[in-house]
This record gives sequence, structure tokens and C-alpha cells, in this order.
Amino acid sequence: LLRRMKIKLFWVYFLFLVGFLVVIGRLFYFSMEKGKDYEKRVLSQQKYSSVTIPYKRGDIVDRKGTVLAKSERVYNLILEPVNILKDKKQREATVSALVKYLGYEQSELDQLIDSNSKSYYVIVEKELEYDKVKPYKEYLETKEGKKVTGVWFEEDYKRKYPYSTLACHLIGFTSSGNVGNWGSEQDYSNTLNGVNGRRYGFLI
Repeated sequence: LLRRMKIKLFWVYFLFLVGFLVVIGRLFYFSMEKGKDYEKRVLSQQKYSSVTIPYKRGDIVDRKGTVLAKSERVYNLILEPVNILKDKKQREATVSALVKYLGYEQSELDQLIDSNSKSYYVIVEKELEYDKVKPYKEYLETKEGKKVTGVWFEEDYKRKYPYSTLACHLIGFTSSGNVGNWGSEQDYSNTLNGVNGRRYGFLI
């Protein structure tokens, strides 16, 4: 009787081991032979996104360390109409938040969203300062704010001169694209400038 039990247990373990090896073999097969095919199928259902991360142009200071020129962070408000239009309640929450905390007209937002219904990237306004976007960002951290969708801020920098036109003939100024013009802004433009970064991702 004991011998029969041992034989039965042997066959049970043997069949279990065979089944386990078959499963491992199939997984390995799909990983090696079909992996690329499945990866292509998944990626074909996604939309590729690429976002530029702007560099911050360096400050200009005098020999005492007083800042004469600096770059302050600003924000470009971006909408994703495709995502906003996916859910009626989320759209209402999103538009309501933009009206209440950023002062936009509801009719203008509705028109902008509807006329760009297939877009993932619509610029609403550029160079918003932090003081203006702060209340809106704080609202997003609340329970109600979680309903907002399809809105984000693209970071950028704006050149400022704390002492206005004082010594402007020595400091100079910058034009679009952080191009130095006149004075130190031009002489040291390559030193003050940096290199943009880039963030990649996929939108499902």
C-alpha cells in the first residue's frame, strides 16, 4: 500500500513538473517570438508625445553680487481638448475651475475646446506668472480639483531687469529665443545660455 502511494505521488509530482515546464516554455516562446509583435500592437494604439524642457538663462550680476538681469519662471497654459471632451462632468469641472481661478470667460473656453476637439495641445495663454497660477494649482490638490482633466502648464522663462533701464547700455537685452543683444547679454550670450531638455511619453 505504501509503495502504491509513493508511485502515485511520483506521478503527481511528475505531471505537475511537466505542466510547469510547458507553461515556462510557452512564456519564453511568446517573449522571444511574439514579444516584438505585441509591443508594436500596443504602441500602435498610443500617441507619441514630446515636451521641451526649456533651460534657464544665467543671471548677470555686478562685482558685489547685485542681480542686474535674471530669468524668472513663467507658465504657458495648455489644454488637451481630446481628454477634456471624454467626460461631460470632467469637462464642466475643468471649465469651471479655469473660469473661477484664472478668470477666463466660459463661452471662450467652450469655443476653444469644441473647435480643437481632436487636439492634445492648445495654447490658451503664455507667460503667466506664478502668483496667478498658484490658486489654481492649489485647487487641483483638493478633492474637487481631482475632477479637472486635460489642463497643464508648460514651463518657460522670461528675462527681467530689476533696475529697469539703469545701465541698460552696458547690460543689453535679449530678444526671442534668448538671443543676446548689445552689452553683456550679447558678449556672454553663449555662456549664459544652456541646452533645452526633452521629456518623452505616450498618450494612450
